[in-house]
Amino acid sequence: MRTIRKLWEQITEPRHMKMLAAVMYAVVLVMGVVALVDPPRSLEGALGGALTAIWAWCLTIGGSAGLSVVFTAWWWVERLALVLIFAAALDLIAVTLLMAVDRTGDRWYLLGLTLVFGLAFVVRWVSIRRYNFEPRTGGVVSCPPN
Repeated sequence: MRTIRKLWEQITEPRHMKMLAAVMYAVVLVMGVVALVDPPRSLEGALGGALTAIWAWCLTIGGSAGLSVVFTAWWWVERLALVLIFAAALDLIAVTLLMAVDRTGDRWYLLGLTLVFGLAFVVRWVSIRRYNFEPRTGGVVSCPPN
């Protein structure tokens, strides 16, 4: 228990937000790996195999990059990871919206979940967008706070 407490205290504030972001990145990483191994048939049918593979790689690389730096002060790397995740989310939103309008199955629910998924990463982007490095760790600040 002491080791866990010591590790927890090494994470800079806000610890709970970084832990939640790490869980989100881990889920995205797993989603990407699963999509590479067994691509979603509805997405593969709409996009084709090559674009579905690119979508899965965006999730895999974005999730692993985000997870690897979320506890560090390298927010510029995390923003690159978020760009890949945004691209995958926007792709899924577009395909799901087209399927919903086309009435190929009940896709409105999936569209809503995908929007919520994307918005969770928008929240993370907004919280780190102003800086290249975490200011509390003595890193370089990209622009001064207002």
